[in-house]
Amino acid sequence: MKIASFILACLGIFILVGEPLKAQNISSLHTLKLVGLNGRNFQFNEDSLKTYPKTEIIRKDKDGKEHSYSGVILSYLLAKIGVPQNGALRGKSLSQYLLVKAYDGYQVVFALPELDSDFSDSPVILANRVDGMPFIDTEGPFRIIVQKDKKPARCVRQVMELRILSSQ
Repeated sequence: MKIASFILACLGIFILVGEPLKAQNISSLHTLKLVGLNGRNFQFNEDSLKTYPKTEIIRKDKDGKEHSYSGVILSYLLAKIGVPQNGALRGKSLSQYLLVKAYDGYQVVFALPELDSDFSDSPVILANRVDGMPFIDTEGPFRIIVQKDKKPARCVRQVMELRILSSQ
């Protein structure tokens, strides 16, 4: 009987301690970290995105079904951490790239010219809505959407960090 009581007590402690940790992990999913080469970093959340102009992209998912994704053009956010854009994107800055990290460990890379309107006419957005609704937890709250890639492999779900790096 003592062993059963001990097991029940341990289970109770696990439940009490486990719940706050679970809540903390869920809230951390709703924060996006941007890190620049210059040491600047910035935290974004859903409210932060409201201050930027919204863009909508129609894109097929991996099953071929079309969806409307709404969010902010990625270069607008990168300007916040001093990423060179437009005329300033030249020389050594052309060797810089964006590493996108997701909570599940998935990572993709974009060369900065891919994200700059002077170099590319294919918008890349940080979306926070699909078909007018927020993403479900397994997909969001933030997702990178690349309009013209033939495959959706760089449409990263559950984005947690955007980090600028340099190959030099």
